[in-house]
Amino acid sequence: MPKQKCPLCDGIAGCGGIDYGRKIQFKCSNCKVFVISYGRESEIGSLSEWKKQGFISQSQNCPEEYLLHITKNKEGKFDARCRLKSDFL
Repeated sequence: MPKQKCPLCDGIAGCGGIDYGRKIQFKCSNCKVFVISYGRESEIGSLSEWKKQGFISQSQNCPEEYLLHITKNKEGKFDARCRLKSDFL
């Protein structure tokens, strides 16, 4: 799995395309596993530290068979929820 900067904590994370290339899965030792839409890394990285810390906490608290799915809602705000990893196979 290629490595790049984690958009949430700026650490090193493994990353790879999933969902037919529409999403990117990040595996970070600090943030655990989360998924965002392809091309949203810079938008996530520009969020406030408070918002990023909230996503990190959510990701760390997802059960083992789940990952955090970060999405952008109709109002243009980012939101996240734990989803089964198998939803993205």
